[in-house]
Amino acid sequence: TPKWDLTDYTEHDRQMAAKDTAFWGKAKQDGWRIAAELPVYWHFRFDTQLQIRYNKHWYRPNNDFAFGSWPLISTLKCWQSQGTKANGVGIYRIKFDAPGDLDPQRDEIMLAFGGHSAGTSPGPGLRPEIIALMNTKQGLGMRTGLTDVSEIIKPGASNQVSVRVINHAGPAGLMGHVKLLVRRR
Repeated sequence: TPKWDLTDYTEHDRQMAAKDTAFWGKAKQDGWRIAAELPVYWHFRFDTQLQIRYNKHWYRPNNDFAFGSWPLISTLKCWQSQGTKANGVGIYRIKFDAPGDLDPQRDEIMLAFGGHSAGTSPGPGLRPEIIALMNTKQGLGMRTGLTDVSEIIKPGASNQVSVRVINHAGPAGLMGHVKLLVRRR
């Protein structure tokens, strides 16, 4: 049975939790300090009609998508284990207050996705495409689970993160903690 056709995703979620834990251990070894832990529950919408995916401003804080009414799901489990038994486009959104002592001139500031650290893909089309966006910046790159937000973070203010996950097969979602990391340049 293919992994994405399972009725119970407990083992998959356990494996992702171990990957998430390993990611944060390595981040600490690499000199990163946790500046903020984002909430575990984010607003989520499965975009079955691709209304959001093809809207060029879907990620902006003040668009027409009232994401506050979207249901909350955990970032720690795949969306399949939380009731969305489908592959396709999932949109996650959250607002968080960034610490006021962040200094983008002095420090590197990264948005870190523990469940999406580097690794080999299980096969063609099986690794979800992850696009992270913050505030009004589109298309932040993600390398080894890290997204540089030094130039767009608003210290001491509310920030919005939007993540689009395009999944072709297999369990999908953020599948780990999301944190703001800092270290001296």
